[in-house]
Amino acid sequence: MNPKRSASNNRPAKTYSIGVNDARVLRTLWAKKSMSRIELSRYLGLDKSTITKIVGNLLDSGIIELVAEGTSSPSGGRKPTFLAINPNFGSIIGIEMQPDFYIAVQVDFSGRILYQTKNELSLEGTTVAEAALHIYQSIQPHLDTTRAPLIGAAIGASGLINPYEGIIYQSNPLSISHPVQLYEDLDALFDIPVLLDNDANCGAWGELAFKKDAIAQDDFIYILGETRRNQVYDAQYKGIAIGTSMVLDQKVHYGQQYSAGEFQSIFRTGEYLNQFSVSDAEAESYEDDDRLFLQVAHELSQNIAFLVNMLNLRQVILGGRIEFHPEIISVMQEEITKNWSYETPVDVKVRFSSLQELTIAYGAVGMFLESFFSLPDISHAKKPVNTLRLRSRAMQATRFRVEGI
Repeated sequence: MNPKRSASNNRPAKTYSIGVNDARVLRTLWAKKSMSRIELSRYLGLDKSTITKIVGNLLDSGIIELVAEGTSSPSGGRKPTFLAINPNFGSIIGIEMQPDFYIAVQVDFSGRILYQTKNELSLEGTTVAEAALHIYQSIQPHLDTTRAPLIGAAIGASGLINPYEGIIYQSNPLSISHPVQLYEDLDALFDIPVLLDNDANCGAWGELAFKKDAIAQDDFIYILGETRRNQVYDAQYKGIAIGTSMVLDQKVHYGQQYSAGEFQSIFRTGEYLNQFSVSDAEAESYEDDDRLFLQVAHELSQNIAFLVNMLNLRQVILGGRIEFHPEIISVMQEEITKNWSYETPVDVKVRFSSLQELTIAYGAVGMFLESFFSLPDISHAKKPVNTLRLRSRAMQATRFRVEGI
């Protein structure tokens, strides 16, 4: 099957131009779930005729749909008709890629999982792009594309990753020590756009995309806790792997060199390969030893408490295998409180992502959809190209074309 043609064949031949106001309407419906035309007009400060024209084009494209009617006002009159994103407009494949396994999910525009799988993977003698194609070819017969045509894919992997240009600068688990540009290779192998980001960042994207009510406007830190094989300095290390992602003002913070979120405990001495002050043998068995797990949990929490209180973050969200250890919640809350300087209680919520092993693959889909429904960033003259580039890329397999700013 050719994914791009399959998606396009279910669409009208007409193309649809997405300008700033069109993007604002789509973004609002994506964030608010549903609204009437009148509510959109008031919320966005656009006149009714502009909303009517935009909504007409979006309904024609199939990306939004009419949903249940509201109630009429006390004085009577026509019931308002509500608009919402059409969940069957398209679906996205999310992939977590590790050196020895992968997890893949297919998700529609509402966040509903249509398919999921976990299988072994070997990266020896192959490139990341070729491995991604192998994964797609393995799962393709199982995908449900009749109701929700496939319009894209997103990959979450460990390392320093530039999602705008598709560059992996370094990745110990993937044995990448020099920059690898992937988007050109992926475009040559796939007929759908494929996006790429760091695995912990994907976890944060999943929260931003699918749990908007839970995070509201909070700045938060997402902690990905896994047990993994790691290629470090040509030595096989298997043990605890922690990655973090900070979300500030509803945006994933990447840093100048895309290394924001790389974690290493301040108590680590450098004697061992793992990220903590424990030995590598202890790091490998920490999940099976209650004493060791609590030691690692307290050390992790002390590091995170410093960041949370210094940056005034409102939530700590934990995802991955660490979710199988409920005791980490009380340990994290305890250390944040110990680090707090004032008598008034610290206002921080610590919770699990609730996706467990699907966190990265599902979050990669969130990254794709957040890019698809993003707004042009015009706050900095030199930076609009980044969000515009991702949004244009995410829409490649649809009939939408993004206007320049």
